[in-house]
Amino acid sequence: MHELSLMTGLIEQLDALLDEHGAKRLSRVKLVAGPFSGICADSLRFAYQALTADNPRYAASLLEIETPPARFVCAVCGHVCGGETEVLGQGDSRPERCPRCGDQALAPQAGGGDLILQQVELEEE
Repeated sequence: MHELSLMTGLIEQLDALLDEHGAKRLSRVKLVAGPFSGICADSLRFAYQALTADNPRYAASLLEIETPPARFVCAVCGHVCGGETEVLGQGDSRPERCPRCGDQALAPQAGGGDLILQQVELEEE
C-alpha cells in the first residue's frame, strides 16, 4: 500500500505549510490523482484519516481527491481522445482505435501518472 507512504510525505508538506503561514489548522486539502497514477483514492483517504486522527491541526479537515478521466494521444495524427470529450462507449478505458484516423497507436497522455497537491485551505490563529 504505497498510499500510506505518499500520504506521509503529503502530511509533512502540509505541516510545513501550516508552520510557514502560522496557521492554526487545516480545513481542506484537494488532490488530483492522475488516472494512470495507480493510486487508490479510498486507500489514500484511509491513510489520511489514520495519520491525522489524533492531530488537532487536522481536526474535521476535508480531503478531496479528484481523478480526471484517462486521455490518450494518437501517435499518427496527434488527436487526443478518451475522457469526457469523446463518445467511446468504453468509459475511461483505452479506445481500440483513434476516432479521427482509425490507427491503433494510442498512448496515455503525458501527466496522467501524477499526484498533485492542488489546493489547501488554512485557518489562521
